[in-house]
Amino acid sequence: MNYFITGATGFLGSYLVEELITRNNNQENSIKIIALKRTSSKIPTKLQNYPTSILEWVDGDLLDVVFLDKITKGIDRIIHGAAIVSFDPKDKKEMHQTNVKGTENIVNAALANNIQVFCQISSVAALGQPLASQQNENIKINANDKTNELTFIDEKARWTPEYTGFSAYAFTKNLAELEIWRGQAEGLDVVVVNPSFVLGYDENGRSSTVLIDYIKSEKPYYGSGFSNFVDVRDVAEMTISLLENSELYNERYILNGGTVAYSELMPKIAIALNKKPPHKPVPNWIKKYGWRVAKLWSFVSGKSPIITKDSLEAASRTVTYSNQKIKDKLDTDFRSLDDTIKWIAEKYK
Repeated sequence: MNYFITGATGFLGSYLVEELITRNNNQENSIKIIALKRTSSKIPTKLQNYPTSILEWVDGDLLDVVFLDKITKGIDRIIHGAAIVSFDPKDKKEMHQTNVKGTENIVNAALANNIQVFCQISSVAALGQPLASQQNENIKINANDKTNELTFIDEKARWTPEYTGFSAYAFTKNLAELEIWRGQAEGLDVVVVNPSFVLGYDENGRSSTVLIDYIKSEKPYYGSGFSNFVDVRDVAEMTISLLENSELYNERYILNGGTVAYSELMPKIAIALNKKPPHKPVPNWIKKYGWRVAKLWSFVSGKSPIITKDSLEAASRTVTYSNQKIKDKLDTDFRSLDDTIKWIAEKYK
């Protein structure tokens, strides 16, 4: 079985490659993975020592259609995980090129070369936010002894352009998904997974490690909203399981381990790391003016802003994503938050 994987040098991508190899017991003749990387990208340490008969790294660009057509010849399955994740509006053009145009290009290559199945690593951000009149139900969870109403979103959610709170990243992930469904309409078997906030260890300090670094700095504030979280190991395992069952193709699956208030999540992580927990919510003045100050400082310093309007809005969202479909289809469950935090803490200590 021949795989082509994009985003393999990334946080989640490295776990997907590792899971594929582990499932095939390191047998050289069972699978062959061709992993795309940028020339400047560093191969994760844990993936550096596999023979090229199992894992071969190739330098390339998602915008190079000739390269994509050539490299996907003879491939059975594609896992497309390459994407730019940013809440900085100045990255909007680059995100569109990589996340949308890059996806369009690789879908076209898959169609041209009769790929068996195409797996898109999407995001819950691509599901959008239902308007108040369209919310299919509200649920209540308890956070710090206070009951909060959360907007419930499942795989049936549809993008609502009338909603004005979407980030540029969410827009690009939604448009990328449209390319996947376009490919499916043209005859390509697809699997779309929508992970929530992916928690885990990454040697290069990406994704959830930004949150870890914030907590390590012992700053006093926690987000006022809720985090939908999932263990990176669960995402890798469930994604590969979906690919191995053709009866589950041509559908979307939310991968969400649970929903927790930042006021609970951040202190939990801090305690596990033996750090002083954040103990008060982000003040309203920071929500209102902080991103403006950060934007001004970014302009003066030339550095990316520490916070943006989009990142503050993301930390204030009150939604929960259903994981019932994937649990039913795979007859499985997710790791608990406590187990994930314990694992992360052991890795970072």
